[in-house]
Amino acid sequence: MKIFIDSYGCSSNMADGQFIKKQIRQQQEHELTPLCDAETVILNTCAVKNATESKMLHRIRTYKAMNKRVIVTGCLPKVNGKVLEKHNVQQVDTNSINKINSAISDGANYFSGKPFDKTKSGFLLDETNVAIIPISEGCLNRCTFCGTKNARGNLYSYSEENIIAAMQNAIQQGKTEIYLTSQDSGCYGFDKKTSLPQLVSKLIQIPGDYKIRIGMMNPHHAVKIIDPLLEVMKSDKVYKFIHVPVQSGSDRVLMEMLRGHSTNEFYEVVEKARKAFPEITIATDIIVGYPTEADADFQDTVGLIKRVKPAVMNLSKFYPRPNTAASRLKMHSTQVLAERSKTITRAFREIRQDENNMEIGAEFVVACNGEKTRLGNYRQVFLEKPAYGNHTIKIVAAGPLHLRAQVIETYI
Repeated sequence: MKIFIDSYGCSSNMADGQFIKKQIRQQQEHELTPLCDAETVILNTCAVKNATESKMLHRIRTYKAMNKRVIVTGCLPKVNGKVLEKHNVQQVDTNSINKINSAISDGANYFSGKPFDKTKSGFLLDETNVAIIPISEGCLNRCTFCGTKNARGNLYSYSEENIIAAMQNAIQQGKTEIYLTSQDSGCYGFDKKTSLPQLVSKLIQIPGDYKIRIGMMNPHHAVKIIDPLLEVMKSDKVYKFIHVPVQSGSDRVLMEMLRGHSTNEFYEVVEKARKAFPEITIATDIIVGYPTEADADFQDTVGLIKRVKPAVMNLSKFYPRPNTAASRLKMHSTQVLAERSKTITRAFREIRQDENNMEIGAEFVVACNGEKTRLGNYRQVFLEKPAYGNHTIKIVAAGPLHLRAQVIETYI
């Protein structure tokens, strides 16, 4: 059987896509091919937003119009399996992708209530310099708006030994960026009497030339581990970067979302991180237009963004996901959603333009890999001319969402 794999979504989904590729290659019963030659398409889906789900359904219709057999994996089978039934496609959930070869052969749907340790595959390497290594599946949250919880379930932490082995394998294959990913890295190990700082402290002992990017942490877990985490982040092998999704600047809305944290806990994490590393990149997520969000709540969120000045803001307009508590609430009008989205985006871009302008003239020693590189705080920089190897670069221009640099010195 000739197979084409099409993956969408977060780094966990990208890792799942690589896992599926490896399972197929190891079995040798099937062949990975370009889309034009494929008989079967494995569509590894994201379902975090309505718009994303619509895109996935469009892809299904496109492939079926091409007379391709379609197997749908990723989050959509558990988030909204009913809509997939209407499209007459085969379904394999995130806990069952280790059975992908059987699914290809027998045409059955595969669903499992229990995750498996994906790092046991030895892992997950693609054609880039990046290795995406899942450290856990699921989370401990019960957010009212989140469909991903339905897809990924409760926390299941992978073993330290297997994560270490996966990273060693990645480094041996020449990977220089290691992304530790999960639905919530902050609670890694809570089910195994260990923690994210303990894991990272062991990973940075692995010899090699690489940098680790730590994945998303919800504030109420991050605040519990922030002090030891910042200690291990002192290593040159760890990007000075944290992704802490706050979702709202209103404590009332956070409570109604069942987020489990307050704005003060979020501020505590950010302030401690910036005290430890003034250059650190702060990323956060915002939902505008949650059904119970009043104008004053929204202004609190704008105020939070102006106070924190994150380098990255992942913005979503609220849309209900199937089988979530928030799906039973009355939505704001599309006009309100659009206006709030525009207002906070405008504020964020103004902040970032001012912040990025202050970087112009700064110089950094970095490892370049073509037309772009990353600073030690994970900020991406575009180079005026492609370069490879270690160089000193100088920031020469900035926009609200990017930095541009030129090479001014080369190191052997």
